[in-house]
Amino acid sequence: MGKGTITEDDLISVIVPVLDREQTIGRCIESVLKQSYHNFELIIIDDGSVDKTLSVCEKYRAEDDRISIYPSTKLGVAYSRNDGLDVAKGKYIAFLDSDDYVEPDYLEKLYKAITRDDSEVAMCLFTEVFSDKQIVNDYFNCYNDDASQYRLLRDTLYGKAKGAYSWGKLWLREFITKRFRGFSYCEDTVFLFENLVYEEGICVLVKEVLCYYDRHEDSITGQENAGHLYDTLRAAKLIYNLSQREYPLFIKPACSLQINAAFYAYLQNKTGDEEFKRRLDKLCLKVIRKYRTKALFDGGATVKTKCACLLSFFSMRLVKAVYTKARDRHV
Repeated sequence: MGKGTITEDDLISVIVPVLDREQTIGRCIESVLKQSYHNFELIIIDDGSVDKTLSVCEKYRAEDDRISIYPSTKLGVAYSRNDGLDVAKGKYIAFLDSDDYVEPDYLEKLYKAITRDDSEVAMCLFTEVFSDKQIVNDYFNCYNDDASQYRLLRDTLYGKAKGAYSWGKLWLREFITKRFRGFSYCEDTVFLFENLVYEEGICVLVKEVLCYYDRHEDSITGQENAGHLYDTLRAAKLIYNLSQREYPLFIKPACSLQINAAFYAYLQNKTGDEEFKRRLDKLCLKVIRKYRTKALFDGGATVKTKCACLLSFFSMRLVKAVYTKARDRHV
């Protein structure tokens, strides 16, 4: 049985979509069950697993009645998270990926932060876990205190703040006015944009590493296939179009996001389908050529973005060579 009675008062709903993660889902579940904040429900949305993932989940559900397991529409992680929102009972929402894990005081510290000033969202630092190293992302240590939602979102679109994820945060349920869009990749970036863009409120920042983001080769984010790269461009274009129509304050950072997405997709495009590779490269080059001059004269764009734009006027081979050298230096 679970620790304590689940009530709707300050209940936190932890939503975990899962698909064929028998090797990691147990670690994820255990990290949630060890939380010092006990008033939570763990909602597992299975997206059609064919390995032993469900058996692992059922084992934990038999031991703790705070766990619920639901089948998904089998359309991807974005829809699975939406399915979780449909059944969640909590006043607060926390998302977690099935191959990630959290510190025992993850929920408690985020809860104390979000309730301290009646805020809508609280965020923590995270560590990227690779097979051979770990990288702590102190992406908002540049803020002296908490950050306005406008500044955090602007910095995220520019690529200055590496926190465009739904996880690593605690959300006030009623603040989530937009659901996840059906992208296979970068769905978090669009979700963050659509749910932070409306408010001039404050994002409460917990400057401690409480979440571990698994970046092993077989993780969801480690599988950068052609469809994912295409969705990177689609998501960036959607945010830019939304900015043009409704949120002019974000046009410049959204333009920079498009440029960065195009460079990323072009440099990572290693698909074996030559026709798809050619079409994706062509699309990336079209975006880069259309927006690179704007990015060059945008005072908010990063030096990295401006350098890539400048080099692209000479040769994309030069861009790729510089990128490869910089990547190898940090390996």
